[in-house]
Amino acid sequence: MTQGELFPTKKISGLKGPIAQKALESLRAGRTSKQALADVLEAFPEAKTSIKCIYWYASKAGIRLQGKAQEPVKLTEEEFLQNFDEENERAIA
Repeated sequence: MTQGELFPTKKISGLKGPIAQKALESLRAGRTSKQALADVLEAFPEAKTSIKCIYWYASKAGIRLQGKAQEPVKLTEEEFLQNFDEENERAIA
C-alpha cells in the first residue's frame, strides 16, 4: 500500500476510511477504546488518531462503549427512607 492509499489527500467522509474501519473492527471485536487506539496506531504509525477519535467513531457507528462497571449500592428499606427524607429536607430548605 502506498502513502496515498493510506492517507488520501481527499477527505473520506464519515466512517469509510481505513483508520476508521480499523478502529471499528477492533471495537466490534470487543476491544476497549484504548486497545482500539493501539491497534490503529500499530497499523497506521503516522496517524494522528487520538482516543477522542475512537470515541467519535464509536458514537457515529452506534457502538456503545462500556466504562468500568460499578457494583450497585444496596440499601435496606430503612436506609432508603432515611436518605430519601434527608434529600427532601435539603430540597425544601
